[in-house]
Amino acid sequence: MSTAEVEGELQGSIQVTVQLARLDLTNAGDRPVRGRLIANLQGLLTAASVDDDDNPRYDPGPIDGVAGGRTRRAVINFKRDNGLRDNAIVGRAAWERLIED
Repeated sequence: MSTAEVEGELQGSIQVTVQLARLDLTNAGDRPVRGRLIANLQGLLTAASVDDDDNPRYDPGPIDGVAGGRTRRAVINFKRDNGLRDNAIVGRAAWERLIED
């Protein structure tokens, strides 16, 4: 598992650097991936998921720290909609886009 550093602004005034793991959810439908980082990912996908009309776009399922098929599909759809490679790997670019949203 590799890591990437992501810089961003928190509430418009604090500069933060976060070190995040590269997550491969390619087989998450068959073998769920678990952990706190997965729960963080699910929370970011849920936050990014609601559009201006309160319609969900990326539903990872419950924020339970278990990435299965729904989280995998949410990652793929999020990446596709944000011009990233159409796969279930959450790397630096995907983390940056999720944190921006």
